[in-house]
Amino acid sequence: MTAEPFARQLVALESRGRLRRLIPRSGRDFASNDYLGLSGDPIIAGAVADAIGRGVPVGSGGSRLLRGNAPEHEGLEAKAADFFRTQATLFVANGYVANLALFATLPRLPYDVQPVPPQIEDNYTTGRYFSGSMRNGIAGGYMVNTSRLDQRPLYELPALTLHEAVPGHHLQIALQQEAADQPYFRRDANVTAFTEGWGLYAEFLGEEMGFYRTPYERFGRLSYEMWRACRLVADTGMHWMGWSVEQARTCFTDNSALAPHNIETELQRYVGWPGQATAYKIGEIRLRQIRTRAEAALGEDFDVRAFHDALLVPGPLPLALLDAHMDRWIEEQRARD
Repeated sequence: MTAEPFARQLVALESRGRLRRLIPRSGRDFASNDYLGLSGDPIIAGAVADAIGRGVPVGSGGSRLLRGNAPEHEGLEAKAADFFRTQATLFVANGYVANLALFATLPRLPYDVQPVPPQIEDNYTTGRYFSGSMRNGIAGGYMVNTSRLDQRPLYELPALTLHEAVPGHHLQIALQQEAADQPYFRRDANVTAFTEGWGLYAEFLGEEMGFYRTPYERFGRLSYEMWRACRLVADTGMHWMGWSVEQARTCFTDNSALAPHNIETELQRYVGWPGQATAYKIGEIRLRQIRTRAEAALGEDFDVRAFHDALLVPGPLPLALLDAHMDRWIEEQRARD
């Protein structure tokens, strides 16, 4: 896909306000419901057009990647893996500073950045978080895949780091583990729509944090947003509508900037884990709806730090219970005024 058609698709997305604009005809009906239609982000078209206008290269499969994808990356091939991991560490440090403005409560547990072990890196995802343990003195871990670097554009790294590290999985899961007033099963619960929805919400928070410094990095966030929309379509298409793997693959190649190797890795995951990919975007939609509801109800009294504490400190909840919990919090805040 060349830059021009990709930008045109995103312009169509913004003008229609629905990602179903990008769904292949055979899957259009599945997303006709407003809840699953996925509201369009009004910054997408302008941001991508700006990125392309500033020279962000978008070539076959959606991107020209690490080697030579921007002048500042030239000459790094010999130490590319170390550089990739170092960049992730820098984003981690920047993230902690930026988080101070948006969160009243931060976890005590630290975490580090590690490469994916070489024994599993070929078929592993681009990045992943694994939880640590305060009791056992084990830091959390943000694993970055440093193999196949010609398939891993640096402009995706800020969004990936926000999702996997802070304010994404590490912040949320470590706070959950440190919730001493919760029973053990709540401190160790994994509610996929909440946990992964929070990871996507954390990528969105990068805009408010000023984390995306260049058009490249903003393009990376937007390409990740498109990827998550496509994965919802592919997951539901294969496991509900009877799509073939090839149809799901086409959904990604036609509508996302994901590199070919990552598409294959992701497809293997979706085939063997029905519903997991769908939970990501559904969770993010609900979290952003809850925040919009709180902002509208509280007006100038809305405190984003208190809001994030109310979401995170009690630990993850199924979405229906989360709605009820946050509605009670909103009413409590209104009653205090």
